[in-house]
Amino acid sequence: MEEKKPAERWEALVRSSPLHGVQPDQAWSLLGDFCGLQKFYPALTTSHLIDGVNGEPGCVRYCSTASLNNGTGRAVWVKERLLDVDAAGRSYTYDIVESNAGFGEYVAMLRVVPVGGDGCGIEWSFEAEPVEGWTRSALVSYMEGAAEEVARMVGDALRAK
Repeated sequence: MEEKKPAERWEALVRSSPLHGVQPDQAWSLLGDFCGLQKFYPALTTSHLIDGVNGEPGCVRYCSTASLNNGTGRAVWVKERLLDVDAAGRSYTYDIVESNAGFGEYVAMLRVVPVGGDGCGIEWSFEAEPVEGWTRSALVSYMEGAAEEVARMVGDALRAK
């Protein structure tokens, strides 16, 4: 009997640059709303709850954007399920239920962490099957850019209040 080879897994942890002058609880007030991405992410075409109760494990959000179409000319969409929330630790874990972006099994944790005495940063870790059409380094690079962009947008939204 031939021994089954373990499936390849991609894992990484990326961090944003520090958001000086933004306290972790301020950033979490936006990021902790699982289905409220549009509060700080204006490029989203849509982000809304499609199952369960927002913020409770098991709920599913649907997000779509034309800006991440990877040159295909079609909107990229994803259904993501909230697996765990740690409000005190300012983090949540979610997985991708379905998408049109080539993702199979994918689990990620988003966390807001204190940085120095006057700010915070975003940590985003993931574990995934290889993603169709991507290399591991391209996905990590994309996630690094996403962490930076989310941090910038959260900072901008908070400063605009």
